[in-house]
Amino acid sequence: MKQRTQSTSSEKLREYNARRKKKYKRRRKTAVYLLLLLFVCIICLILSLTVFFNASEIKVSGNSRYTVSQVIKASGIEEGDNLLRMSKSKIKEKVLKALPYVSDVEITRELPSTVRIKVVETEPSCCYMIGEDRWALLSETLRVMETTSALPEGTPVLSGITLDVPDEGETAKADSEISEKILLDLLTILKENDIINVDSIVFISPINVSIKLEGRVTAKLGGDSELDYKVRMVKTWINSSLPSVGEWSIDVTSGDKLYASRGAPSSSEESSEEDSSSGSEDGE
Repeated sequence: MKQRTQSTSSEKLREYNARRKKKYKRRRKTAVYLLLLLFVCIICLILSLTVFFNASEIKVSGNSRYTVSQVIKASGIEEGDNLLRMSKSKIKEKVLKALPYVSDVEITRELPSTVRIKVVETEPSCCYMIGEDRWALLSETLRVMETTSALPEGTPVLSGITLDVPDEGETAKADSEISEKILLDLLTILKENDIINVDSIVFISPINVSIKLEGRVTAKLGGDSELDYKVRMVKTWINSSLPSVGEWSIDVTSGDKLYASRGAPSSSEESSEEDSSSGSEDGE
């Protein structure tokens, strides 16, 4: 009986050792395969960053003011540059800085060898006098797009606010943060609402801002409160109620009513005829 028990124990031990050896072999094989796979991946990565996926074609779209070669030069991309190593954010930054009339850039990589650069060009939102017969053309973000000696036709003249105007491609700053915020908001609102034929933007104070439109309509906007709604009220009145002749002054400083009066505005005006009013109107 004792010998039989010892024999059974030995068999179990041999079986246990055999199973351990098999598991060990399987683990070794798995580790070898993983190392080989990792090695292959590293080789593929190195090749993709050095030999493969290099730019052989650069396509540009959306440009009209700038030539294809100007956009490519501004991007800094050259044939042979690796697509996977390109920084799209840095390329965009370079193009925006070098080409002030570009407001947005989209970079697309098309493997194995094509780069697409899509630019969005814009026009000046206003112009600001920086010296005798010298004007700075500014975007809606106050980026200096160009300086010129000729007053651009169709570009609103900005006055009554003091701006520090840097070099082209840089952003102008106002001496008053409040006025700067109101100006930025106003330029954005005018663009978003497709307000055209704006002749001038006048800052008498941060709570006394006016714009002149259509060559004969002066709109008093007041301050930044309900600015978007005020501009839309002005747009609606011009589109639906502006008489065909004469100069007109409209007042939307209250934020919920529009008053219109015949003639150019003057400091002696104390009241005007109410043309339309409704706090629930959306101005569209």
